[in-house]
Amino acid sequence: MLNDFWNDSFLTGIKKTAAADTDRSVPLDIQRRFVISAFAGTAAWWLENGMPYPPELMAESMIKIIQKN
Repeated sequence: MLNDFWNDSFLTGIKKTAAADTDRSVPLDIQRRFVISAFAGTAAWWLENGMPYPPELMAESMIKIIQKN
């Protein structure tokens, strides 16, 4: 279920930035898999370590990381 959510979120984000991004040197399916894996791995780490940060901080941090890159 989370994978579907992240996949949908990624596609929504890509649609918003597609017009401005003319460099398609990395195929979208590779980008999508990379981002989803990063989110899933980070969420797993967060849960396995007793949720050391509040959910809001985790969400904001992950969004900032993706927006920077």
